[in-house]
Amino acid sequence: MSDRTDPHPPTGRPFGSPVPPGTGWPGDPATVGTPVARSAADVIALAQDAGLHQLQARSSVCCACPRLVSWREGVASTGRRASFADQPYWGRPVPTFGDD
Repeated sequence: MSDRTDPHPPTGRPFGSPVPPGTGWPGDPATVGTPVARSAADVIALAQDAGLHQLQARSSVCCACPRLVSWREGVASTGRRASFADQPYWGRPVPTFGDD
């Protein structure tokens, strides 16, 4: 992540890209303390004891696939579409919108 911040369109609040967990992005289920899976074994372990809200938070910070992490963070920091170049990019897995 670079030091650059851009204003969130509806709130005007500045965020870096990709957006770190627990920084106040509207609807972000994760906190700075949300455990991050860095391997397939971590994914299994972290999913086993999680309720729905915890599972959504944990999936939104998942880093178990290095190639996917590299791609999504690259898009968020340097691969932005011109029409969104002045806006922060989430750059993380999107949590579900299922029932709580």
